[in-house]
Amino acid sequence: MRNGDVVLRKTREEDIANHERWIFGKKLEDLAYWEEEPFGEKEAKEFLTGLKSGKLYKDYCLLEIQTAAGAHIGWVNYHPIEPGDRWMKGFALDKDLLGVGIQIEDAAERGKGHGEAALTLYMAYLFKIRDADALYAQTESVNLPMVRLAEKIGFAEMHRVKDLLKVRGKVFDALTFSISRQEFFNKYADLKEV
Repeated sequence: MRNGDVVLRKTREEDIANHERWIFGKKLEDLAYWEEEPFGEKEAKEFLTGLKSGKLYKDYCLLEIQTAAGAHIGWVNYHPIEPGDRWMKGFALDKDLLGVGIQIEDAAERGKGHGEAALTLYMAYLFKIRDADALYAQTESVNLPMVRLAEKIGFAEMHRVKDLLKVRGKVFDALTFSISRQEFFNKYADLKEV
């Protein structure tokens, strides 16, 4: 699937080396200001095993982000937001919600529009295959690039849990955003046929 300068595709064997570099090659000082400490060894192994086996695609529809020039720069995925989720504290959920996520690992590729192109393409795809009425995104209040991306796409903040998350010793709010199918396709009508 393609949108502008980005392609979304399933994980290939050659992508694993990039994921290993992104996971194991980072030190705390290499992280973006909003990122927490790198994966623990157990979580990293589970993630890589899930990629290699296809489980992350099957369970979370993880797709790789590639530029039109062929550079593998990150991934998109979805996750269930379930009743009892600590990010939804104080909000009554009677069913699972479908949350979307994006990670542009290559810092040199950030700020070029790849995030919007990749996430909107992925959202159009999810609206189609999951027949969802709405999609959701969650992030820390300190992750300003994701907050700005969510707002640019048309997500609206629907819930905030104050002082829930600790990133590098500082406390931040947990944010949940939502966008309806109709709101999304009113803005991105060109993606209806994905």
